[in-house]
Amino acid sequence: MKYDSSIIRISFILMFVCVALISNSKGQTLAPLAVGNVWVYQESENSAQRVKYYLSDTVTIGGNIYYACKQNNSDSVAIHFRLLDDGVYVRKMYGVDYPYYKANFSMVDTISYRQWYGTWRFIMTAEAIENIFGKEVTCKSISANMIFMNNNEKWTDEFGLISGINSTGNGYHILKGCVVNGVLYGDTSMVVTNINDDKLVTGFILEQNYPNPFNPETVISFSIPAASNVQLKIYDVLGKEVSTLVNEYKQPGKYSINYSAKNNELASGIYFYSLSANNFYMTKKLLYLK
Repeated sequence: MKYDSSIIRISFILMFVCVALISNSKGQTLAPLAVGNVWVYQESENSAQRVKYYLSDTVTIGGNIYYACKQNNSDSVAIHFRLLDDGVYVRKMYGVDYPYYKANFSMVDTISYRQWYGTWRFIMTAEAIENIFGKEVTCKSISANMIFMNNNEKWTDEFGLISGINSTGNGYHILKGCVVNGVLYGDTSMVVTNINDDKLVTGFILEQNYPNPFNPETVISFSIPAASNVQLKIYDVLGKEVSTLVNEYKQPGKYSINYSAKNNELASGIYFYSLSANNFYMTKKLLYLK
């Protein structure tokens, strides 16, 4: 059987492009930038595998200061990022700064860069106020497209990349937790893969918040043994909902949510927080003292 040489060449080019696109993982685009910041992502919605990135130090390249990103202390090669004066975040690849996000991204903004196989364009398509890790933040929907590729990503200025959906409709790089400017949000632990590990979650648990009493911040931790639709809410003594800290589908594991009373302008007094997941429901008391 004979094959058209042009079809073979095109197929080879498309295959090479796909490999190149996959190698430029969007999980390796981070914001905000500060030494010590950490991000833990679930690599895809179909896998419990997690990956951790952290900014270890700064380096000077070509007269510019970059933040070095690693996945563990033994990494000999780091990924480098910096924030330009106009608010654009760039990642250095192959000696070139490639943009991927912009601080205070607005509907009129478009950023782009060209590689030999096409031009990536990042366009803000929508924004909405959402509760992420117990904070009300502006989530920005960013369309990252190039020729036949179209990834849709959710970003915030506070935490960076929250999640993405690729051209096939599959979710990727779902942010599970982070440390930003010394404050822990969500769950930064890695998934337990050894079923004999004594840290494996075997039941639903809602822990007492710490500190308690608190002013103005406290941490609420919980564990779920199976993937579940999870709701974590705070109520006042009259049963009125004060805040929704979690309302999403979560993988099995241990989670910690940082809550600040400043978000809801609470008065001093007794409040309750409740966790519901599958058929599990539990409520505990917390005390806020100004």
